[in-house]
Amino acid sequence: MKGTRLITVIVIAFLGLSISLCSVSSQLADSPWPTFQGNAKHTGQSPYDTSHAGGGMKWYVNLSDDVLSSPVISQDGTIYVTTVHGILWAINPNGTIKWNFTSEGSSDCTPAIDTYGNIYFESGRSGGASPGWTLYSIYPNGTERWRFFSDSNFGNFDSPVIDAVGNIYLGTWGGLLYCINDDGVEEWNISMKGGVKNPVAIDDNGTIYVGTFGPSSIDLGALYAIAPDGYELWNHSCNNFQGPTIDDANRIYVVTEEEHFLCFSDSGNLLWDQQIPEPGFSSPAIGLDGTIYLGFHNNRVRAFRPENGQIIWTSGFVDTHGLVGVNTSPAIGSDGTIYLQFNTAVLYAFDSNGTLKWFFTPPHLDNSFTAETSSPAIGSDGTIYYGISDGYLYAIGPDSYPSAFFDVFPLVGNASTNFSFDASSSSDPEDGASLSSYVWDFGDGNTSEGMFVSHTYGQNGNYTVSLTVEDSTGKKTTTTYLLVLQNPPDESVIAQYWWLIVLAVLIAFGLALMIAYFLLGPKQNVPPPERN
Repeated sequence: MKGTRLITVIVIAFLGLSISLCSVSSQLADSPWPTFQGNAKHTGQSPYDTSHAGGGMKWYVNLSDDVLSSPVISQDGTIYVTTVHGILWAINPNGTIKWNFTSEGSSDCTPAIDTYGNIYFESGRSGGASPGWTLYSIYPNGTERWRFFSDSNFGNFDSPVIDAVGNIYLGTWGGLLYCINDDGVEEWNISMKGGVKNPVAIDDNGTIYVGTFGPSSIDLGALYAIAPDGYELWNHSCNNFQGPTIDDANRIYVVTEEEHFLCFSDSGNLLWDQQIPEPGFSSPAIGLDGTIYLGFHNNRVRAFRPENGQIIWTSGFVDTHGLVGVNTSPAIGSDGTIYLQFNTAVLYAFDSNGTLKWFFTPPHLDNSFTAETSSPAIGSDGTIYYGISDGYLYAIGPDSYPSAFFDVFPLVGNASTNFSFDASSSSDPEDGASLSSYVWDFGDGNTSEGMFVSHTYGQNGNYTVSLTVEDSTGKKTTTTYLLVLQNPPDESVIAQYWWLIVLAVLIAFGLALMIAYFLLGPKQNVPPPERN
């Protein structure tokens, strides 16, 4: 009898373990910055201290393609970002390229990372023979895990968001919200009024909040609350322009196109409606004390009280960098510093009371440059990452890091070209320090040292050239450049069939003369008819 009970207990335990193992699914990664604005609520909060950051550039990488998505960061510190031609890039914490994956479309959406390190991103194709959009799931090593394709011509505009059971949510311009499980299978979709522009937000209970925009100020979109099974809980008419963002009290914040800042309860009640003096082009971010921060198009940053929407402070100025507004969402360190990027590609850091702490200007830009930009992300060591539309991704930290730059001549070539590399524009801002070494990695297994070096590659291909500079205090900075080697167009066809080209040109010229003569040549005199 005892043996039977023991066997029964073992069987029950085994079945329980099997069921629990089978029910394990991915969730949003517990990493420094796994999704747009750092978490599924989109608060923009980081748990890491950034007080030591002083606006110094640790490194930059040139991806040779517009960086419009915000970076996300995995548990091991890998930075992921998409570029406009649909390429997902993995960047090591030191700024070197780990790998890239090319999709079958274009993308400007922020990726998301799950607990297993898998990366999700969307790319779309508009028009043509096969329009539609695709959600990709990519393994941490850069290989494809699965893809979900929709032939909707109303492609995605937002970024994927992962809930607590591993479902991925995406909205479309056509007003559809998709729920796709972590195996790449559609669970459900729901149709809404208007189009979805921004990523959905998910509260602690799993409720999904999504804002839509209508075609006009009369035909409005709405803020929707959707249950995890796809059932609509409630909606409130408004043209959702930025947001939603959810605070710890489950209050939902959105900014409308009609210049209103709205706050809702999780039951759909409008708690307050704050008229704002100009359009807000950033999603709200929320500090650890509940203060809400917004960037505005007229070069202003404002702080709001969560209980009534009243403005606490406004910080605004026009400086020598030619500010043209804010259209990125803030990121906030655990020390309370607020980071915002302006459309001139300048990154600004503000104290929680609105005082400017520092700003970083990309050194290769002039004051007339206006960039489309990405919202910043914060790493576990307090490094701030952001990208701009000229193809650069930056890592910003303490102001004492050396700056690594180099020029390549020529910019294009092939396997027989002797490339020259010049690092004389690198510098060290720290007092009493100077650059002591320049180490090059040409991306083909060869390395070199020195401020000026040259190298010839053995064969055509894509090579990531990296330069690491070190100063006299031991601080290092790395930068990279993607060098593409290929042969010039083959001219042998032209050389072989030159006579056909000449003949075609002569025939075309003769036809042109005949047509011109027919239209413009002398007319024959026709005698008038005789009169009887």
